Amino acid sequence: EYRLAAAVPNMANNLKVTLVGAEGVRMVEDGRAPDVVVNIRLLSKKNSTPLKSSKLTAGSTETQNPKWGETFCIDVADASNSQLEVTLWDREAQVASNFLGEVLLNVGKLEPFAGSDIQQIFSIRAGSTIPVDAEITGKLVLALQYNSAASIQKNAKGFSMY
Repeated sequence: EYRLAAAVPNMANNLKVTLVGAEGVRMVEDGRAPDVVVNIRLLSKKNSTPLKSSKLTAGSTETQNPKWGETFCIDVADASNSQLEVTLWDREAQVASNFLGEVLLNVGKLEPFAGSDIQQIFSIRAGSTIPVDAEITGKLVLALQYNSAASIQKNAKGFSMY
């Protein structure tokens, strides 16, 4: 039996995040629907510093119910001490009030589901470090797949050219 080594992806742990969309995102101060952009960062739970640089989506063209369908893959060195931070912003506002909310996810909670596709609906919450006078509303839909080196190897074992 031969195994094709090239078929085995990078053996590093990674998190595939697909921003499906959001519903009920709050209106902005001037009464218009927001042009929602999303910023994704991987943080260390130990000290809340970014482990990976930010990834920014395209805008949503002024709607409270944006759809993106954008996928990002983030390397994860230590899932149990990593936190995915997804923040929503209004692209048009030029002031601090353009913050629309955030979702935080402890990546370690995905470890038991390594290799599986998960779609989850999260409540958008006020940020702990960004003050906002307006009420934060809405839901964010994410499709997630955490891949550990072990789950990648397990899935590759069944691959054979013959």
